[in-house]
Amino acid sequence: MREAIGATWIMGIVIAFVALFSSYLAFSINYSKAFRVKNGIVERIEKHNGFYETYDEGGGLPTTVDIKNFMDEIAYGSTGDCYRVVSSKAAGSGFNSAAFYGCYGDQCSIAPQAGEKKHYCIQRITSKTQSDQLTTAYYKVYVFFSIDFPILHDADYFFVTTGETKSLSYPKDSFFNPNGY
Repeated sequence: MREAIGATWIMGIVIAFVALFSSYLAFSINYSKAFRVKNGIVERIEKHNGFYETYDEGGGLPTTVDIKNFMDEIAYGSTGDCYRVVSSKAAGSGFNSAAFYGCYGDQCSIAPQAGEKKHYCIQRITSKTQSDQLTTAYYKVYVFFSIDFPILHDADYFFVTTGETKSLSYPKDSFFNPNGY
């Protein structure tokens, strides 16, 4: 009887180890994919010199469409709640939610509401001269990734990876500035 109980404990330890290893592997794969998406979004914002939704004079794709095509290409579908990111940033810092966009595919909205699922969020941080002229801006990108637990399907567990663009001089920007700059 003693050997049967000992084998049961060893089997339980092996199952727990396999579950922990599988969880770590799933988290690592999801994190690396989110990191790749974040880098792709940052790269496209820098390539287009801003974040805009209209076609430029040269006939190039809008930033939103270019990002959506990239995300479709790598089959990225994780979503998260931009409102949680906004509210955590706003706590005691004078944060401006009007400079924060959430995007699902190529559809973006200003200051996303609680419960809205978005693929990524973008915040614009500006630098102005003394005469209030915009000179440079950089963008902070928040990309969501999640772990789907088989037993807890309805649980809303998501994580955020963030990145920033380099400073862009006179960025094109139809979302944050309707005049385009």
